[in-house]
Order: sequence, then C-alpha cells, then structure tokens
Amino acid sequence: FDEKVKETFKGPPKTLIGKFLVTSEEKERRTYNIPEEVKAQYESKEISYRVFIQKLDEIKQEEK
Repeated sequence: FDEKVKETFKGPPKTLIGKFLVTSEEKERRTYNIPEEVKAQYESKEISYRVFIQKLDEIKQEEK
C-alpha cells in the first residue's frame, strides 16, 4: 500500500488527503555504468522523488 501511495504522489509538492498531508520532493541522482577512467564522459542524470506522508494531527503538535 505504502509504495502505491508514494508512486501516485510523485510530483505534486503538497497534497492534503483527509487527515494526511503528503509532501513530495524531487531529487536528482547521477549514475555511472562505465569504468572510472572514462566515467565523466558518460554521466547521466535521473529524476527521483522522496515522498513523505504525515498525519495532520502530528504536524500540528510539531509546530507547538
């Protein structure tokens, strides 16, 4: 369930669903699949996301 929810909310920075606030943060990751001596020539960038799900009651308590 958790992975399906996270996959659904990749992209929108903040979404309010009932008593939950879902936040998403885009991250860039570089990967290298070649020998070290030629790595820089073949650099690629990938977009990834970190998605956080927080219960609204817990967010209100953190602000106090």
